[in-house]
Amino acid sequence: MKKKLLAGALVLAVMVPTSAFAANSGTSVELVAHKAHTQTMNGEKIKERQDRLMDIVKQYSPELSGDFQKVFDERKQIMEQFRAKHDELRQKFKDIHTKVEKGEITKEQAKKEMEKLGFKKENSAKIKKQFELRKELKEAADAKDAAKIKKILPQLLTQMQDRNKQLKEDFAKK
Repeated sequence: MKKKLLAGALVLAVMVPTSAFAANSGTSVELVAHKAHTQTMNGEKIKERQDRLMDIVKQYSPELSGDFQKVFDERKQIMEQFRAKHDELRQKFKDIHTKVEKGEITKEQAKKEMEKLGFKKENSAKIKKQFELRKELKEAADAKDAAKIKKILPQLLTQMQDRNKQLKEDFAKK
């Protein structure tokens, strides 16, 4: 009798944690799907950020508001063109990745092909600088430092114009 009871307890000890783990894995899949839906290219978030930036521009440098609006409109057009070709670019990226896995091309050749598609390391450095400048602007706006904000806004405008120009050039290559 003790052996049967011990065997039953052992089976339960193994099954309970396993079933609890299985119940959690289904939940985590739902969470992952939900996170993918709210990524940073969300149009509402972009619009919210642009509106916040325009409020700062209108308050501290109203003469630049027209230029910022032009940059936002231009970026919107560029992103619409990019979204139209997004699936095609994704497939090209997957093809390059598959060729590397099969050994048809080397990683260096893959990097060159990726650069031809417009995926450049230097672009990420430029984007990082723009994010740093936006962070400085946010800190200055929180501190209500008008002099610093007026200094940052023209720099940010120039960076955004340069980024739009770069995106157009990259898009033309694709």
